Amino acid sequence: MSDPHQSVGAEPLAETATPSPMASTSSERLATLERLVGSGKWSEALDFLEAARQSYQLNATERLLWSLAHTQAEAGKSTSDTHRVAIDAMSEILGVSQESPLALVVAKRALRNVPLAWRQRPAPKPFLSFLIIIAGAGLGGAIGYMVYLFMQAG
Repeated sequence: MSDPHQSVGAEPLAETATPSPMASTSSERLATLERLVGSGKWSEALDFLEAARQSYQLNATERLLWSLAHTQAEAGKSTSDTHRVAIDAMSEILGVSQESPLALVVAKRALRNVPLAWRQRPAPKPFLSFLIIIAGAGLGGAIGYMVYLFMQAG
């Protein structure tokens, strides 16, 4: 079965160990990061980017991904360094100055952690779900019966 996020004609991403960031090209690094982020492995993505950060200068996209991975892996506890790196990377990506409000707003919005909090909310207990279904069916039946009686009376 093919991956819907994979480009046409591209080889499927291998599910092997994470390659060394020093021995790969930018597109190979991004493919590895895409696989890690796609499976929610933010701490592994952060480790991969940290190793790359130690060995060479990250490009703007990789710096932004490092900031996102840091924020996600640390459960939303981003630091001023994380924000500074994200703002610098976003300003480079957008082609604006580092003091630009556009770079600031877009970078801060990217580092927000709201969707993660939504996923952490547990589902209701099965008994409560069953009661909601029964109440809905009962209410629907009662309204239908009232409409039936109204139609018979008129």
